[in-house]
Amino acid sequence: MLSRGVLVLSILVGVSLCSAAQSGELDVSGYFREMIQIDPQATTIAEFFSSETLLHFSLAWDAARFESELTLSEVQSSSLRLTGQAWIGANRLSSQVGFNTMRHDSHYWNGTFETNMLGTTLETTFLLVRNPDDPTPEDLKVDFMLRGQTVSGMTITAITTFGDYVDPTGQGELMRGLWPNSGDTDGVCDLPFAGAEIEVSGFGLCCAESRVALAFDCGGFDNIVFTIYEVRIENLPWLSLSGSLTFAPEEKLMSILPRFDFGAFECNLTIQASSSTDLTSGNLPSGDAPTVKGIGITGIDLLCSLGEFNVRAQFYNAERSSSISIDNHPSGQVEKGCCEPFVFDVEVVFRDDSESLFDLSFFEGRAFLTMTPQFSWNMQLYLHFDPAPMYMRLEFGFEVSF
Repeated sequence: MLSRGVLVLSILVGVSLCSAAQSGELDVSGYFREMIQIDPQATTIAEFFSSETLLHFSLAWDAARFESELTLSEVQSSSLRLTGQAWIGANRLSSQVGFNTMRHDSHYWNGTFETNMLGTTLETTFLLVRNPDDPTPEDLKVDFMLRGQTVSGMTITAITTFGDYVDPTGQGELMRGLWPNSGDTDGVCDLPFAGAEIEVSGFGLCCAESRVALAFDCGGFDNIVFTIYEVRIENLPWLSLSGSLTFAPEEKLMSILPRFDFGAFECNLTIQASSSTDLTSGNLPSGDAPTVKGIGITGIDLLCSLGEFNVRAQFYNAERSSSISIDNHPSGQVEKGCCEPFVFDVEVVFRDDSESLFDLSFFEGRAFLTMTPQFSWNMQLYLHFDPAPMYMRLEFGFEVSF
């Protein structure tokens, strides 16, 4: 009953905003999305069909912007999200509040203050969460970010985090099936030091850009990462190399990215390797030198563009899995407002420990069709073969924008 009331209220607010927009005071936009899920393994009609309705309004007025998003769902918890942003000169204020419409004691708040002075950006982000399903339901996390640019064009970024809350989405965003307040909490709103990272990027090295990032956690030094991008090789214009080296107290990780460009046919190959080092044999000069216990390839990623199609093959040694995916959208991600009238992507995952034929573990296919600038249709198919028994889910729906 409450969810229906919230939906009616949202519609009335939207109609009022649209009326105000006609007078030229506001710029209003939004969309309505309906998704229907079919579960062939269900034993009842109620479980066979489920639906999710999303209503999104957005309005802009001078230097302010406000958005509201209502989700009524049988797939995940129904929710209401309110977002606002305002710009005051070189300062930006933003706030996001999310509520579970069925359980009002489950909510979160994400606020940000950003200011720009003399080419330096200072940003402070707060995330306050409460989830009564967690034994310790409350927590607070604060991030301080300082970014500045030097005369030579280098960018220096420093980020410090206080609070031991782990946000599963990373950005305080509302994602399908996952709330930002479903992470790990300690039940109190204290702010212990969690970690810091200092990054220097944008300086030239061997006619290529490079980056150095130094990270600390509450125990001290965590790792340092050296990265270099697009190193060109003389007499090989079709080849460029990128790579990174990660040094941690107990492990070293190396990543190599060769890029091959043959005009219409372009491929990126990423190879990741790690080395384990024994640091218990003593300290120099009195002790023995640290020994390398082993070097192994941890991952291979090959991405090729063949005309309108992208083909990707990946292998992860730690997970003993591999995957093949095909799509026809340039970014590799399906986003709202794509120019292509029809886009799709298909992914197949194989795992060594799978009990299915050919070690098949997972299949996912998605298709999006933009019929008019205001109307689009989509369909998604999920097949899980491992762990047994096989699980299948079919989703289809539409979106109307205004």
